[in-house]
Amino acid sequence: MSTTVRKTTTTGSGGKTETTTTETVTDNGGGSVRSKTVVTSQTKTWGGSGGAAAPGAKIGSGTNLKRSFSTPARPGASRVPNASAVKDMLLRWCRSKTSAYDHVEITNFSSSWNDGMAFCALIHHFFPDAFDYDSLDPKNKAHNFKLAFDTAEQKADVPQLLDVEDMVRMKCPDWKCVFTYLQCAYRQLHELDK
Repeated sequence: MSTTVRKTTTTGSGGKTETTTTETVTDNGGGSVRSKTVVTSQTKTWGGSGGAAAPGAKIGSGTNLKRSFSTPARPGASRVPNASAVKDMLLRWCRSKTSAYDHVEITNFSSSWNDGMAFCALIHHFFPDAFDYDSLDPKNKAHNFKLAFDTAEQKADVPQLLDVEDMVRMKCPDWKCVFTYLQCAYRQLHELDK
């Protein structure tokens, strides 16, 4: 775990603003998780030279009245990963499970999955006796998708959210559909690695 604290101070005609940003990076075994907490304090000055008078202040007396405001970050907000972090984590997980397989290079949730080989590699990693990965042909997309989706459903209860015909028809599958399917697969499969 590493923590970085950064303080910045800005002074303007309305007063001084101090911002403290604390960023923590934690490795939870499945990838790094970042959390950020930002606290902003503002000091406003009224009266005296050039400022607007606060209610009840004597204008021109040379006395400055100061008020401070603090805005802490919402409690617990830093523990919720953003969508980008979730996508990155899922891509890293898929890459880590398929890196030893031929015909698979996962860089995104669309074109990397367009011939079914990445789906087959991911399922084969967890169920190596279910089918012979080395006999698969990237040109036989329909067979690859059907094999991966059927095996995932039978062996790990991963629902068949993707339609084989749609996947074959599209050169670049809809990344949101692939992402949703892979989230379901992750929920069912990641426990098998422990």
